[in-house]
Amino acid sequence: MTAFDIIVLLLIGLGGIAGLMRGFVTEVLSLLAWVAAFFAIRFFYPAGKVFAAKFTGTEAGGAVLAFVLIFLIAYIGFKAIAGMLGSRTRNSVVGPLDRVLGLGFGAFKGLLAASVIYLLGTMVFDVIDPGEPRPEWLRASKTAPLVEVSSKAMTDFVEERRARAKRESADEK
Repeated sequence: MTAFDIIVLLLIGLGGIAGLMRGFVTEVLSLLAWVAAFFAIRFFYPAGKVFAAKFTGTEAGGAVLAFVLIFLIAYIGFKAIAGMLGSRTRNSVVGPLDRVLGLGFGAFKGLLAASVIYLLGTMVFDVIDPGEPRPEWLRASKTAPLVEVSSKAMTDFVEERRARAKRESADEK
């Protein structure tokens, strides 16, 4: 077992434990809090930037203030809702099921985190030593094939979405 294996197993294990403690409903709604915050920025940022500039006196200051406030208000508000709903679910008759599903979802989030770290690490290796084989600790890793497959699935998904968006954009013209 290499250091990479230990890191991957820690990420998956800690993610699973956190998911078990928080429950599935809280885990999913917490993830949706990020999505809600980004949608809030998308919809309210232009007007918020102008409004905040009146208080800061500069356009740049207004832009930063608007971004931070819109993001935090939406994120914290949605997280509060997630916490309340998650608490109710954990304390209900479906609480044990919620926790077991949370364990799985948390472990999945840990795998995604390991996959992103793997993608960033391989990118660094490719920039520093292009064409060179991966380091021995990565080649000898037992978890690297799993992380590599999930990383490939992530990049394929992104490439597919980009290609579809490009096709749809061309169709609209």
